[in-house]
Amino acid sequence: MSLTTIEEREYMTHISYASAVGILIYVMVCTRPNLSQDVSIVSRYMHGPCGCHLEAVKWILRYIKDTIDVGLMFKKNSTGK
Repeated sequence: MSLTTIEEREYMTHISYASAVGILIYVMVCTRPNLSQDVSIVSRYMHGPCGCHLEAVKWILRYIKDTIDVGLMFKKNSTGK
């Protein structure tokens, strides 16, 4: 997908899409491997994102914000096995 309107191109020049995707890649690699599919898809459009790609990045960021307290806890087995 490419930028279709002049207004959309101007809007996207003010937003650092590449920076936002870079942050998502860092978060995915370090702490959230469950985001790998979504981040992979939005990173395909780093050369020419449109508004829908920015909306996808915003959706991923909202998901991270809403699930910040969700995680895995590993405990030692109490039976000694």
